[in-house]
Amino acid sequence: MVGLMASNMKRKFEKYWENMDNQNMLLYVGIVLDPRYKMRYLDFGLRKMYAYDQSKIIDMSWKVKNAFIRMYEAYIQNEEGSSPQRTSSPREDASPSTTQSTNRHAALMAQFKQELQSEDSLESRSEVDRYLAEKCEDEGDNFDLLNWWKVNSVRYRILSKVARDVLAIPVSTVASESTFSTAGRVLDPFRSSLNPMMVEALICAQNWLRSSSTPISLRTLMDEVEEFEKQIDMGELVGELAYSAEGSNEMATES
Repeated sequence: MVGLMASNMKRKFEKYWENMDNQNMLLYVGIVLDPRYKMRYLDFGLRKMYAYDQSKIIDMSWKVKNAFIRMYEAYIQNEEGSSPQRTSSPREDASPSTTQSTNRHAALMAQFKQELQSEDSLESRSEVDRYLAEKCEDEGDNFDLLNWWKVNSVRYRILSKVARDVLAIPVSTVASESTFSTAGRVLDPFRSSLNPMMVEALICAQNWLRSSSTPISLRTLMDEVEEFEKQIDMGELVGELAYSAEGSNEMATES
């Protein structure tokens, strides 16, 4: 029984982690967005995991960083698309006239402004490089990851938005009815009203039934439970009627 459970767990693990193509890069991006770890901790972990294959370490590290940069660039494009576009007047060719010096000065100033805009754009696109180049934060029990990004949102205007969205994603979710793996994921009134003691009893009974060769029909068992409850309710009703009848007889005898 334990061996079968271990085999199923290993198969489930390999489904998500054995092949790098099946792995969700957001799990690794979340590590990179932690200022205590960044790419340095990821590379360290990859060297420990794939010490037997250097090419896999390089490939995985490149995939994670590439996914990180592509997410950042997508957020930049979204910001630029939502902001109003700046329109600039077309440059006029210099012509020999009395305003030639004025046009030349205007053309130089336009080129200067374009260069400033280009520098500002390059600076904003280097948030990833600046973030990864800085030293990692010290590990501490009171370190608040979300608060760190909130405080540093002025320095990393775009990257903080990436962190806000990525770190808000739960790593995994487990449905409450997964405990009852005999049937499908069906949440009925019986399961929603179970107390811890009854859940433990059902799990033990499930293990006992699985150890036998008798096939399990959950629907049949549930129908039997319903029928049993009806019999109990009917018995209680008959008991109440009998008690009422007995009381009526006693009152009639006394009168």
